Amino acid sequence: MTSHYLRIILLLFVTLLPVSQAAAVTLDPGYIAGQVSLPGYTPTSISLNATGGGYTASKTTYNSPNYQLTVQSGDWNYSVAASCGVSGTNAPYTTVSFNNRTIKVAPNQTVANDYIYNVGTVRFQVNITGDPTTYSYGHSSSAVKNVTTGERTYTTSSYTPNFTTRSYYWDIPVVPNQQIALAASVYVHSSTGGRYYSFNSNAAAPYNLPLQDVQPGETVIVPLNISFVAPVPSDPPPPPTTYTGTLAGNIDLAGLPAANFASHSAAGITIPANPGSYTRNYTFSGNAYSYYVYPYTFFDSSIDSNLRWPYKNGSQINNRFTVYPNQTTLLDFSGEGAS
Repeated sequence: MTSHYLRIILLLFVTLLPVSQAAAVTLDPGYIAGQVSLPGYTPTSISLNATGGGYTASKTTYNSPNYQLTVQSGDWNYSVAASCGVSGTNAPYTTVSFNNRTIKVAPNQTVANDYIYNVGTVRFQVNITGDPTTYSYGHSSSAVKNVTTGERTYTTSSYTPNFTTRSYYWDIPVVPNQQIALAASVYVHSSTGGRYYSFNSNAAAPYNLPLQDVQPGETVIVPLNISFVAPVPSDPPPPPTTYTGTLAGNIDLAGLPAANFASHSAAGITIPANPGSYTRNYTFSGNAYSYYVYPYTFFDSSIDSNLRWPYKNGSQINNRFTVYPNQTTLLDFSGEGAS
């Protein structure tokens, strides 16, 4: 069934080519497979994207340290980008991203590609003094160091739970390096409102964080000291005037066997039929609202991947829409699949 999925993708990507060129495409699958191991942290998702030879393959594997990505094999190099969502005892929602790797895949070959690092931990320790508070939380944090040799450090996290105590911490995993740039922000709330406090290597004292060396298995404690000043209450500004506009359209992947189809998705709307249609209302302030639609097609359980549609007519601008107050904007998508 995986070959069905690859064939669907390739037919979609060659719909803009002459028929003689489209007919010349040959499918020769190969595989990139491996595991992620960051001791002390559990992988919750592994996302890979491989681009090369005019082909692109991507996949996200959930709740497993192992993954396998199917690609079109051939005599060219893929640039493989990978990131991993992780959880830990004191870790909020955290993502670790890795250097791009160059990988060549021959027909029916499985190329091993592991991400195994004895990470360190950066512990952001919050200490709040000053006016009374009701709660606070870690809004975001990061650790970044780009390197020309070895693995880079690139960890981001967001949104710890709310804490009613004025002293607490959260952890993030860090690929060991020297002179790592750290950043963190904390939101502190009181009965009269709240404030954000941002710490980073470019901030002035007392919010400056020095560049930090992190060794394998080491826990580095980074204090975030906050002297909270509660906001003075004031009358809230009037709410802005809002308008509603509508986006609607049709989506059709012709030739896709019904047995392999699960659903389409466009503009955040699930479309259970092929062909099918979607409608979404947008509320906005101002005279108009513009954004992009990137459709997806999801297949039955026998196919372990999904399809993100290529840009309409080969250009991202054709996926852009603008809605206006009390009007409906139409945006259709069509392509050709095969069994």
